[in-house]
Amino acid sequence: MDLKDIVRAIKRLSPLSPSATRLLALLQSPDSDFEQVARIVEYDGALTANVLKVVNAPAFGLGHHVTSVSRAVSFLGEKMIAGIAIASCAPEVYNSELEGYAAQRGQLWQHSLLTAIASREIAGHSTRELRPEEAFTGGILHDIGKSVLSQYLAGETLTLMKAMESRAVQDFVEAERLALETDHSEAGMVLGLHWNLPEELLAVVRHHHDPGKAPEEHRALVYCVHLGDAMAQMHGVGTGADTLQYELAPETGDYFNIDEDTFQSIFMDVRLEFEKSRASFLG
Repeated sequence: MDLKDIVRAIKRLSPLSPSATRLLALLQSPDSDFEQVARIVEYDGALTANVLKVVNAPAFGLGHHVTSVSRAVSFLGEKMIAGIAIASCAPEVYNSELEGYAAQRGQLWQHSLLTAIASREIAGHSTRELRPEEAFTGGILHDIGKSVLSQYLAGETLTLMKAMESRAVQDFVEAERLALETDHSEAGMVLGLHWNLPEELLAVVRHHHDPGKAPEEHRALVYCVHLGDAMAQMHGVGTGADTLQYELAPETGDYFNIDEDTFQSIFMDVRLEFEKSRASFLG
């Protein structure tokens, strides 16, 4: 499988909505502000409904009901709004059955949401400056490449799972490379470029399994989503076959002030938030 095959697969996906496209373009501008983001959301009824649904989810614990788009945008941040827009208008990416990963419909979205919640919580314990809403959006987007590769892995899944069990390959990423000479991180990078994602989110998509190779200016964010991804797998919420093994980068601990007790506390809080919020995000 080469780049042309990936591009062809991406072109078969429905394009992003005009609102999502405009939001992503706005993120590239140094002059963007909350008012511009809110205006785009307000002109899209479905996106408005989803944004208000998310901001009023129990996970955010605001204690009051938000009915204003501008207030929702100021609380969630523009990158999280863009993530919601992408997830809302890309059902083929998040809510399709991924046969190549033995994943049922909606399983990728559940894993992405749990990774996002975990990444946001972990960001508060970083030894570097991180924006929690950016970590959340990175968690939502990190595995988008699986929707591209799934069709090419169909029929190979059992063989690849056996290769992991026998330790012929280290994890499912290596199994993807064995079968296709590429992996979902590379495919996701191409899809992210197609969607015009900002460079820090592209870094998350491309390097969430090898965060040490991420550009230095985005490395802390990538490590954050890497750990959030691992935590989601520990909760048993993966995407089918790739839940079996997950290699945590050895340098991960250097980026966070998290001891064993703190990790256990985050782990439990993340699960509770996921259970409280899954209906708001997934329903």
